[in-house]
Amino acid sequence: MSARKNIISVAVVWLALVGLTFVSVGGFGGRHALALVILGIAGLKAALIASEYMELREAPRGLSLAFAAWLIATLATLGYLYTTS
Repeated sequence: MSARKNIISVAVVWLALVGLTFVSVGGFGGRHALALVILGIAGLKAALIASEYMELREAPRGLSLAFAAWLIATLATLGYLYTTS
């Protein structure tokens, strides 16, 4: 990948992360719905960071799948714990 294309890719991801941060501090409705939306946005941000900044998109397939499984398990556990408390 050329240096210019890499800089543009990083800039686009950074702008997406900033935009998602602004969305997550806005209001969406009920308390549980808002928490689950923010949790989903945090998951999306984690996936973007892992893909672009940690270069998981170029890592071995097993490592990418392990990260995805960990992320899904963590978000599901946090969502379950929040909604049942």
